[in-house]
Amino acid sequence: MTLLQSLAMNEPLEIDNAQAVVSRKVLWFAICYPTVLTVLYFMVLDGTSTVVQGMVFGIGKTIQFGLPAWIVLRANKERLGAHRLRAAGVSMGVLFGLLAMALIVGIYQWILKPNVAIMSLLDEQVTSKVEGFQLKSVAAYTALAVFYCLIHSGMEEYYWRWFAFKRFLRHRSLGQAIAISSIGFMAHHVIVLGMFFGFENWMTYVFSIGVAIGGAAWAWLYSRSGNLYSAWISHAFVDAAIFWVGYDILFQ
Repeated sequence: MTLLQSLAMNEPLEIDNAQAVVSRKVLWFAICYPTVLTVLYFMVLDGTSTVVQGMVFGIGKTIQFGLPAWIVLRANKERLGAHRLRAAGVSMGVLFGLLAMALIVGIYQWILKPNVAIMSLLDEQVTSKVEGFQLKSVAAYTALAVFYCLIHSGMEEYYWRWFAFKRFLRHRSLGQAIAISSIGFMAHHVIVLGMFFGFENWMTYVFSIGVAIGGAAWAWLYSRSGNLYSAWISHAFVDAAIFWVGYDILFQ
């Protein structure tokens, strides 16, 4: 099986022993690295120049998403090959994505938006980060939203589900692999949410648990369908809801 074919299988996920040689140390590094990068970008570099922030963010993300490809293509000697789009699990992914989207929008409209103190804090934090990326216009913000929904969501699924979760299956049970990868997926979101809501705010941790549940659902869906596209599409719906909330805060 080629690398790209393994990303879009049309059958339950299986692990090829010849390909699963990623060490536990590398996998634990992959689990922890995004949180370290998030602490550096959101906390250590908070208030520094936009050039420095952008440079660190770009280099950090290149390392994050380049690591799995380097390990698989170089260390594991897997090769790239042609693949075709498959539909396994997509309907379930779309359903979960729509439900999560409705939940996010509902929480924002009926719980967060009526709270003046929370909205003031969100406005300050969202504006600060958007300005850090020079995204003050609707067009620039929309371009970023499209990138995150269509591309970055797929990159995160490739990192967290295809690499971290799938490779942990060689060392752990299905339930353990889902839990480890989903907690890792949640961890860096705790930092992000803490910067927006405050680390003393209960919403930071409730919403972080929601992120972990989403990660677990996508890992389970990938394990059932063997099709990363199902999780990718579902993830894209969730990101779309988050960027809609950001748009409403910034421009409405």
